[in-house]
Amino acid sequence: MKLLFKFLTITFFALLFFTSCQDEVIESTQINEQQLLVANSALAGLVQATSARDGSVDNILDNANCLSINLPVTVIVNDITITINTLEDLELIEDIFEEFENDDDVLELLFPITIVLNNHEEIVINNQNELDAFIDQCTDDSDDDIECIDFLYPISFSIFNSDFQIIETVVIENDSQLYEFLENLEDNNSGAILASLNFPVTMVYANGETVEVNSNQELEEVLNDANVDCEDEEACSEEVVKMYLQECYWNIESYNDNNDLEHYDLYFFEDGLFKVKEDGTIVATGTWNTSLGDSGVILHISELTTPLVDVLSGDWLVVECDDDEFELEKLATSANEAIHIVIEQECDDDLDCSAQEVKSFLEECQWYADSNLFSNIPVGAFYFEDDNVLIVEDSNTNEEVEGTWDVELTDEGIFLVIDLPEPFDIISLRWKVYECGEHRIKVINGDSYIIFERECPFECFEYATLTECDGETDDDSAIFDLTTAFEDCAVPAIYSLTYYESSEDAANGVNQIENPSEYANTSNPQTVYLKIENINNGNFELFEIQLEVEYCNQNCTEQEVDAYLLECIWNVVSFNGDDHLMGYDLEFNINEEITITDSVTTDTFTGFWSTSQTNEGVLIQFANINGPNIQALNGDWIVVSCESGRLELQNNSNETMILEQDCD
Repeated sequence: MKLLFKFLTITFFALLFFTSCQDEVIESTQINEQQLLVANSALAGLVQATSARDGSVDNILDNANCLSINLPVTVIVNDITITINTLEDLELIEDIFEEFENDDDVLELLFPITIVLNNHEEIVINNQNELDAFIDQCTDDSDDDIECIDFLYPISFSIFNSDFQIIETVVIENDSQLYEFLENLEDNNSGAILASLNFPVTMVYANGETVEVNSNQELEEVLNDANVDCEDEEACSEEVVKMYLQECYWNIESYNDNNDLEHYDLYFFEDGLFKVKEDGTIVATGTWNTSLGDSGVILHISELTTPLVDVLSGDWLVVECDDDEFELEKLATSANEAIHIVIEQECDDDLDCSAQEVKSFLEECQWYADSNLFSNIPVGAFYFEDDNVLIVEDSNTNEEVEGTWDVELTDEGIFLVIDLPEPFDIISLRWKVYECGEHRIKVINGDSYIIFERECPFECFEYATLTECDGETDDDSAIFDLTTAFEDCAVPAIYSLTYYESSEDAANGVNQIENPSEYANTSNPQTVYLKIENINNGNFELFEIQLEVEYCNQNCTEQEVDAYLLECIWNVVSFNGDDHLMGYDLEFNINEEITITDSVTTDTFTGFWSTSQTNEGVLIQFANINGPNIQALNGDWIVVSCESGRLELQNNSNETMILEQDCD
């Protein structure tokens, strides 16, 4: 990956517009044209592509290859505030994006920001519209920079007069200066500038390897090869691999795509000692070191004691490298079979939840806090609203104090930022999340701490539906016991439960339903409201109860079923929950014949039907129906639900069929 450098102004370019009278020979030398770096040549293009600013390194921020954003920059990702100080911090954004699969990820930049174009020009951007204007100018050619190799600076160029005498030596300290030098080489209006790169020059690959070049030809070959092979942008240098391995311990996530070894943890110590632990107990020891091979960084594990000597010992190529996950691969000695292992970094100070989870937990219910700062402070419940409003109750007066809160994510951890007025301003600090769980969160700031514990008195309550039958009356009325809607939910004694016919009445506490255990509905369906109110401070929640009245007299006589079937055409709208038979029209004839017509092909099939009264209800029998698919009707069916235009049937195999009448 390309290294990013600060923009520096080159003061020596005034000399590029020299005239012949200003030439001062500092050295005479013989040089041929092959040693010159010629503007617009293939080599000049490769050198400029190598020195161009890599705009793709932060595409997760701007999705544009033609520019990058100067760091640090602050972004809000899914309502989490993140300060990006280094390119490695971009993984914080990626982690949030990848945490949940089905959410909508939103990233917002906090302006103003400074962007850097591929030519290292810096521009201050004040809003998203200005940024979008630059992004829209990006083309497919915006990612032509060579990203996996760099010059090892400083390098220098010799400037010649027309007699090939050196008149100046220009020292280049970074990519920005090199790019500007080449730009001036091309744009000079005073005639051709004769310049040559002073060899030897050292080139540095992304994996840390270096190569020395001694001529223009060698340089062009190296840059061409790098441009072709520049695929592994995520390669880690040997130094970075060693640093990551020693930061924390590593768990074996998979071994040849199975998790049989996931109970083993690997420890890489600074002195080269290697340990394997199982459930905290050391089960093997050995040594480790790294080296740089032709294919990349090699991890060597040796002198390993049983039982893992055959599993982990050997030379492992670092195939993929991230700060918290490595993929390693080696070639088995006994067979031509690739063995690969994925290890994942585990740090003792890792929290059990993410920044998004911290925010989500806090927004649920109410929280009570304990702190070594709460001396004589009447702190009550905390309410973390989803619009970053923080409400704290005064436990003495029951009055509410309003402030703000936010969750920030940095490379140092997750922080809870609180800003409150008196008397709670003593906790208006930036608190680091020290412990995290769904019901308990501990935050610290220096020697101070706050422990939040969640109370969810309404967690059991949600939308409820009560259903009653109206008996024989068919007038959409019934008597409901509203208290059974949430009878399994326990409510603390400080809360009162009342019922209302409208949310407005509930909010205002008027027109309460006096006898909720024997309530007669006024419409069908109808929504009534349960109000749960804190009797100490008046805070309340409303919950809907849907009331539905069903006509429950669903038993028909045999004569009624016969009369229904002989009317109009019937369709099988559902057969075991599927509508694949809906395209057949069923005509029941008085002579107990049934005519079935395929409405698509107009093919006609016949069979027989009959009804009888049984102890289980009316039985409908179908026989001799031979058409494709529709033959599934054959057999005995009990009428389990009966209406004039709809019959629900069931057979001994618990298959269900619903017939509906079509009288068009």
